[in-house]
Amino acid sequence: KTEQPNLMDHFTSNGNKPTKTKIKMNSKNVDALIKTKGKADIAHEIAMGLKHLSEFTPESGTKSLDEAIACFLRALAMEKKKMKNNVRRSDTGDALGIARTYELLGDTYKQKGALKLAKEHYMEAMTACENHRQNDKKKSANNKETSSRNKMDDYQRIQNKEHRVTCELYRSDQKHKRVSLRRKYSDMIKLGQMNLKSGKYDEARNRYQEALAMCMMRYGVESSMEVARVRELLGDLCVQTKSDFEEAQGHYRAVLQILERNKIGQDDERYEAVVQKFIPIAGLQ
Repeated sequence: KTEQPNLMDHFTSNGNKPTKTKIKMNSKNVDALIKTKGKADIAHEIAMGLKHLSEFTPESGTKSLDEAIACFLRALAMEKKKMKNNVRRSDTGDALGIARTYELLGDTYKQKGALKLAKEHYMEAMTACENHRQNDKKKSANNKETSSRNKMDDYQRIQNKEHRVTCELYRSDQKHKRVSLRRKYSDMIKLGQMNLKSGKYDEARNRYQEALAMCMMRYGVESSMEVARVRELLGDLCVQTKSDFEEAQGHYRAVLQILERNKIGQDDERYEAVVQKFIPIAGLQ
């Protein structure tokens, strides 16, 4: 099943009032609808928005998407005004039309890369579908069963889109957090090295420890080469300042264990370099 709705199935070419007639939009009947409309109305704005949407290419920038959004927003404003004025309406197509216009806005914002706005509009569309279902209680049992099934199809389709956008937002947020942590602990290491050159050993130690904590937050376990790098810097600092040989031994042991977990053994120069640092301080406290 495709998840693309019949985007204009709540409009007819002779007015805004929803009917049971379904119009599957394509480039030909969108152009025809635009030419036949003498004034701006809901169907015209939707058709114009779809036309702008179809003109979008990655190379063209977001101008066509912005124009599509403007059209859909105008259509939405007219739909809401119409629903407010039509107090004694005999059907509930207005609410479904609002839901689908919100859905179009969500689709367009997603294509533009504005995932948070896309999620907001999908949620509005889901709410409108719920309103559509609640306002449909006056229909007969048979019609209600069919209508309810159609509304659930709309709701499920929009809910699936909202779920995918939520997952994309989560992945993007997690990636941003990882990048931020990496940048932060990299900056802490640089500050520690600057402090070390300036003879500010305590500050250098603090910066390295902060970098180690950030590495642990990012990677979770002590198996990362980044963790090994920071631990080796801490060990070097302890040896250089002769402040705590026992702590230095602990850092070097941890580095060797991480190297072994990463399949780096005694025949590797990196492993041998750490061993050469460890031997002179072995047994010292």
